Amino acid sequence: MAVQTTVEKELESLRNSVKREASIKSNIFDCKAVVTHIQCMQDDSTPLPEGCPHESYEAWKEAVEKEKKGYESQLLTIAKNKDLITAYEKYLEDNPV
Repeated sequence: MAVQTTVEKELESLRNSVKREASIKSNIFDCKAVVTHIQCMQDDSTPLPEGCPHESYEAWKEAVEKEKKGYESQLLTIAKNKDLITAYEKYLEDNPV
């Protein structure tokens, strides 16, 4: 019984992580849009916005790309979590209390 309880708790945690998938995909989309916008500003020789924390367009793009990479890593984790959910559900099905 203790194993089933542990697996059920883990399942709940994994399901909660999967709920963030749409939000993370939206963040990736936003990052891509920001990089495109930064590139357009750079191509147009627009000065960096006042109060911009970055020293250059390249530094700004690098920061956004790094943020996007983090979101992409989270998506990979979510994909793995989906596989674990399937495995845990199968375990609980095959091993009823």
